[in-house]
Amino acid sequence: MYYTSAYHHDWGPDAAAGVYYYLLRQGSTVYKGHLEVIR
Repeated sequence: MYYTSAYHHDWGPDAAAGVYYYLLRQGSTVYKGHLEVIR
């Protein structure tokens, strides 16, 4: 799991292939879902 309150696009190129799930909160709005990284 990756958590930050101030994301700065610092994952870099080393993110492994696989499925990643996300949950983003901005005020009272919540965005959640998944994405698949294929290398």
